[in-house]
Amino acid sequence: MILFIEVIFVFYVLMIFLFMIGWQKNKIELSPSIYRVSVVIAIRNEQDNIKRLIKNLKSQDYDRDLYDVIIIDDHSEDNSWDLLYNEKLDWPTYDEKLLIEKIIPFVIQINGKKRGTLEVNMNVLEEEILKKINQDKKLKKYLNEKEIKKKIFIPNKLMNIII
Repeated sequence: MILFIEVIFVFYVLMIFLFMIGWQKNKIELSPSIYRVSVVIAIRNEQDNIKRLIKNLKSQDYDRDLYDVIIIDDHSEDNSWDLLYNEKLDWPTYDEKLLIEKIIPFVIQINGKKRGTLEVNMNVLEEEILKKINQDKKLKKYLNEKEIKKKIFIPNKLMNIII
């Protein structure tokens, strides 16, 4: 019986040793600064804790570009949100010029039915849209040299051609 326990013990130690060798082989050096992190903070009437929260957020050594702080205020009755808003945090900045798309999808309708889209520049003129429709084989087949009775042009959105 003792021999059986010794065999089990040796087998157990051998298994632990083999697992440790396997872990060393597969060990991946993970740098904590390569992961993007979002921190969600729920606040409600936390006026007393806001200053400590802001201090802790500012003291993070994680790269500021790799984490987002999302603060959710659930109908606070104190001035928790005012304290957060007035604090000089490094809120993300953006360039408004980059938010405007220069090339937009422009919907083409024939008799009220969507027949296709054209990729056009922003603020394109109605005449340019008509030229592009006549150059597009798929859209031109719907017109078939028919007389256009009415054109409805909504800038940067769509053109509806009634035939």
